[in-house]
Amino acid sequence: MPLSATVDTDAWLVRIECSGVVTLEDLLGAVEPMLGDASFEPGMGQLIDLRTAEDTSLTRSELQHLVETLRTEPRLEGSAVAIVATRPVLFGVARMYEALVEQVPSPPPIRVFGDPAEALAWLRRPASRPAASA
Repeated sequence: MPLSATVDTDAWLVRIECSGVVTLEDLLGAVEPMLGDASFEPGMGQLIDLRTAEDTSLTRSELQHLVETLRTEPRLEGSAVAIVATRPVLFGVARMYEALVEQVPSPPPIRVFGDPAEALAWLRRPASRPAASA
């Protein structure tokens, strides 16, 4: 499988590493195992790393389907998403996904980066964490 998801409770995020050719089926297939991980907590940030991915077959309509599917998952509500992509085609597809996400009502924070350190720093900012319960 070209996707692996690891819950990092210390960093309060899920690290999703993609390799090979990323497809819609791969992305959708990774959601339930990630959410089913006993360490996963709603609102955790997501760091999607496309640096070892070679290509993608994702179309605009598939990206739209992904946006609609993920936005209806209550356990992902409020999760900030940082995508790291260094290959131009993957960076472009990630930016298209970012633009589609930003069109939905109350979109989650999302941003595409070329540098993983910048992506991690952005996820660690206070706005990407849930407010403390009173």
